[in-house]
Amino acid sequence: MEYKTTKDLRWFTNIGGHEVIRCAVPTSLRGGRWPKGHPIGIVFHYTAGCGSDLSAVFQNRRVSAHFSVDREGNIRQYVPLDEVAYHADRANGYYYGVEHTALPGTCDLTDEQLEASAMLAAALVHYVTRRWGFNIPLRKIEGPDLRAGFHDHADGDGVTWNLNRHVDRLYRWTWAEYLDTIRSHLFVPRYVVVRQSGKRTRPLPLKEAMSRVRELARKMAAGTVVRVKKVLVKE
Repeated sequence: MEYKTTKDLRWFTNIGGHEVIRCAVPTSLRGGRWPKGHPIGIVFHYTAGCGSDLSAVFQNRRVSAHFSVDREGNIRQYVPLDEVAYHADRANGYYYGVEHTALPGTCDLTDEQLEASAMLAAALVHYVTRRWGFNIPLRKIEGPDLRAGFHDHADGDGVTWNLNRHVDRLYRWTWAEYLDTIRSHLFVPRYVVVRQSGKRTRPLPLKEAMSRVRELARKMAAGTVVRVKKVLVKE
């Protein structure tokens, strides 16, 4: 997973070759350092609006999130990676909050946006492992339990968290598709060579290689045995 941070490791500057736009919110909209020492997952939000930069919205509503992803796939960061954001009530101290520009039926989530979101999530998973030695599991948590993994904002029950009972959640893609795409970003070869009996070795271009990785990830997740005579990954 390719990404770059500032020297203090608090802000992403680039993910997968794409600039991350810094839109820092005031310290009054940050919750300080993680109470558990590190985050344990990510909450998926959508904005219920069509704007891209959420800075003014956050200040007006006195809330915040770590990131937003707009419909063109641009990523903005509002809160440092080592601080809590105000996005999910009592779940704030457990999860990164990622907003997505969307209002169902008016400005819906796009494939480009969800692809960028999955790339961001992969960077966060890798970052947390590298910095704190904690592996965020690639699983969707159902219900309000504050366990490690991924949540929809709508998972909050209004008691444990999500006190306003917001209904925002991942749609357009299934959670299986979204998590498979994250897996593919965590291991992306430049090209793959598959040697088969009686056939010439053929390098696969990046797009086809990523499709192959996603297919293998789905089979592995389903417990299907994948048998390949020889695979050579070229960096």
